[in-house]
Amino acid sequence: MALIKCQECGAEISDAAVSCPKCGAPVVKQVVCPECGKLVPGLASVCPNCGAPLQPQQPVVDVPSTSFATTQQVPRPRPDNHLVWSILNTICCCIPLGIWAIVKSNDVNRFYDAGDYEAAEEAAKAASGINTFSAVIAIIVWISYVVLMANGVLEGLF
Repeated sequence: MALIKCQECGAEISDAAVSCPKCGAPVVKQVVCPECGKLVPGLASVCPNCGAPLQPQQPVVDVPSTSFATTQQVPRPRPDNHLVWSILNTICCCIPLGIWAIVKSNDVNRFYDAGDYEAAEEAAKAASGINTFSAVIAIIVWISYVVLMANGVLEGLF
């Protein structure tokens, strides 16, 4: 592989690159002038060396046949992973449900980064549901505790 100059910004880039990493311009392959045999940019209409007319060409960009250009989805916004809520539920409410919610919260990021947006949204809904369930259980337990303490039922236990 050799280094070539980007046609847009002049940065040195690999000739195997599809686009310039600095400016994002597509790498235009060079063609051989039929008159003088020198390499000229593929978009040139006249050879800059000998002045021979060249056939106008479209930008030729090397795109591998296994390109993601045809299969890549447009990224959606990252769903809320509810990780802070999951951690607080683990500390303050119910450890088993909190750990389960943390796992689902991490699944949101894992699925999103892998491009599986539907699974990321499902994991976000699951994390939210687990956190809500855990919070409701914690509220019921705390209210029951306060009611039992107020009625003197738990005085002898503590």
